[in-house]
Amino acid sequence: MIEIDKNISLPASSGRGAKAKYPFGSMEIGDSFPIPEGKKMSVYLSSRSWANSRKLLWKFSVRKDEAGAYRCWRVE
Repeated sequence: MIEIDKNISLPASSGRGAKAKYPFGSMEIGDSFPIPEGKKMSVYLSSRSWANSRKLLWKFSVRKDEAGAYRCWRVE
């Protein structure tokens, strides 16, 4: 049998209230930010997940800029 405990406080959630790792929500079309070395796929997948979880039709693109560094752009 499982014992029930009473008066135990619920810890704070670490979900959506947590600080965002990437600034997708603050971006307007044409805005971009630099991607840390080796994080290209992580940022790409995070951008899709972020938009889908909020049911937004926003689109992002991850590409190399003219200097050869990767950036993430909001394109729609």
